[in-house]
Amino acid sequence: MTCLMLRDQCSSLWPAIKHIGVLVLLTITGLITNLIFYSTMASCLCDTNIKSVIFLAILGPFLALLALAVGLQKRNIFCNMKSTLLRKASFWKSIFLSVYPSVYWVAMLMIDSRYYVCYKTCEEKVSKDSFTGNYGRYDYYGHNSPKNSQELRVQSQLIGYSLIVVLAALVLLYLCCERCCRPTSWRLEELREHALEEGKQECAERYALAFAKHVIGQHEVHLYETPLNQDPNKTLPASAAPASIPRGLAAHVVVNTINRTPINTVYG
Repeated sequence: MTCLMLRDQCSSLWPAIKHIGVLVLLTITGLITNLIFYSTMASCLCDTNIKSVIFLAILGPFLALLALAVGLQKRNIFCNMKSTLLRKASFWKSIFLSVYPSVYWVAMLMIDSRYYVCYKTCEEKVSKDSFTGNYGRYDYYGHNSPKNSQELRVQSQLIGYSLIVVLAALVLLYLCCERCCRPTSWRLEELREHALEEGKQECAERYALAFAKHVIGQHEVHLYETPLNQDPNKTLPASAAPASIPRGLAAHVVVNTINRTPINTVYG
């Protein structure tokens, strides 16, 4: 009974645990990525590998979080209900829950702005050097231009905050549509399914309790007390033997039958 109640509580807390786990994983991933690419992003040497490092820092965790979020989706992408509109709503909800950790990760990197500034700086430097032919001189486009770096940092942070605002707006829009725009039949269908689920759990608990009582009743052992000074090899008198035990059955045979060792017991 207690195990079933504990299982129900864990199942009700599982969605919240999944979302909290995704946020914790995002934080840990950000710290690890920062430690790995800190020296590269701090120097931002515009060589041939810098773009590969930036794309790896962004796309690697992006794909990993996307795969994890898809794996954590318990329900299928398409709902089994008959309503086409409800099936579409379930589809878009599953898609959003699968994509939002990865998009949130990209937003965090854009707010950090180091990756975007380094990428744009190297790209503009290469474009200017290719146009003028003065390779290695980038007074305005390179690291020696605080004004340009500040503008790129502001652009990156604006993109990051815009992604977070879009995610929040999508969540708010979905909640409004779910609570206000659904017909009454959808809500009644959800209430019916919830009642059926509770009924299944109650039936399972009652069945488990009845089965446990049945098993305990089958293995219940009744001990028959005899005087402490009685010889176990001596047959019991007629008055001491219950009706269910043969009168000529010795006491030690009864003890061996119920698999109890007569040590410091009433059998002597």
